[in-house]
Amino acid sequence: MCESTRQCRSNLTFEQLHALSRGLPPVCLLATSDGSGAGGAALNLLTALRSAGLDAELLVMAKNAARGFVHEIPLGRKWLTVAAILKKARLKAHAAIPPWFELFSLADSPARLETLPQVRHAGLVHLHWVAGFVGPRDAVRAFGDKPVVWTLHDMNPLTGGCHCTAGCERYKAGGCSHCPQLGPGDGPDLAAGNFAAKVAACSRLNVTAVSPSRWLAQCAREIHILGNARCVVIPNCIDTALYRPVRSDWARAFCGIKPGRKVIAFGASGLNRYNKGFAVLKEALRLLARQWSGALPVLLLFGGELPEAERPEGYAVVSFGRLGPSELVQVYACADVVVAPSFQDVGPLVLQEAQACATLTVGMSRTGAEDIIEEGKTGFLAEHPGLPLAPSGKPREISNIVNAASVRSLAKKIQDALLLPKAAHDAMRHAARRHALASFAPALMAARYLTLYRELLGLPAVDVGVTPCR
Repeated sequence: MCESTRQCRSNLTFEQLHALSRGLPPVCLLATSDGSGAGGAALNLLTALRSAGLDAELLVMAKNAARGFVHEIPLGRKWLTVAAILKKARLKAHAAIPPWFELFSLADSPARLETLPQVRHAGLVHLHWVAGFVGPRDAVRAFGDKPVVWTLHDMNPLTGGCHCTAGCERYKAGGCSHCPQLGPGDGPDLAAGNFAAKVAACSRLNVTAVSPSRWLAQCAREIHILGNARCVVIPNCIDTALYRPVRSDWARAFCGIKPGRKVIAFGASGLNRYNKGFAVLKEALRLLARQWSGALPVLLLFGGELPEAERPEGYAVVSFGRLGPSELVQVYACADVVVAPSFQDVGPLVLQEAQACATLTVGMSRTGAEDIIEEGKTGFLAEHPGLPLAPSGKPREISNIVNAASVRSLAKKIQDALLLPKAAHDAMRHAARRHALASFAPALMAARYLTLYRELLGLPAVDVGVTPCR
């Protein structure tokens, strides 16, 4: 969060923000999808901006929400398929991709942005997660000298293709090349080509970067791929009216969990993706089981599927797969603690949503979780285990990551959350909810972005009692 977050008003109304929207031209937001994760964050912000009186629309390649101000571009899904086929063909040259590989995107797109009327008529363009949608060369042609705000939902805008660097810092040292996440391969150096295209485009665009966390903002400020772009910190927007405390007994009935059992929740779009930290969580749960007295907590999984062989022994497991927001509220209310041990995460939405529901959380230090959790007051931060790659890109031994120290730290933080005395537990729940309202509420996030838009367009400042992030 920015330095002034705690001083900002959490009781702003959207009516108060209409003064900030007055005089602003139409704004076009772009995201590959309006689905969960970064796409959902873009949709949340768009809804808040429109509630504040802004003429704003969202363009996506794949639309999920039934909202009139979200538009799937012509042939969007077809272009996504084309892009996926193209990427698969080019990645075939890399036959030995490591197990901790997350995602690699090419810096091009078959979509022609300059033909889209919302882009042409916009006075400002706001990019979100746009992999496979907005290519560097297309952006220069389509956006020209319009101000471009780019919300960094992961590390891809800073790199030659990867979305999580896994510890490699070649992107800081003059440019990506021969990406260690792809392994050796024949053919062109995809990372070097992508990196060069991004650098060339950003040098010609009027870009301002927005990071949802201080951690990623620091990464952005240490590199030159964005040129001289300024980077400010504005957290992701959470619907704090939807994500709110509800009755735990009703939630447990919804989840099919008996009263009195402790519940540990873990959710991600890919539960066993390496970056999500399940490798460390699994070992931490094993350690916790050896120290636990009585029936082990129930492990509640959501967002994806976890193979039976990966599930920790001794734990009763309730698995939901993908859930909608109203169902997620029940899951958060059912849980005694929500754990998000991601190794590199800009600002885990799971932690923000759970905190808004007044549920205790555990995240990793040295990630975006530090902007969400205040140690011992709104949740707990475990010791970061390290990353698979050294800064040079050389692989580290996996045993150095899933190590005794990191496992002990995570197990202890989970245990601390589960065994809090009732008075301390209730106090932390109330503190978590208060922090979510003061830091992530839609009106506050809309105020921050509208203030930034006005500044970039050279419009007079409007004081609504919110100090802008820097």
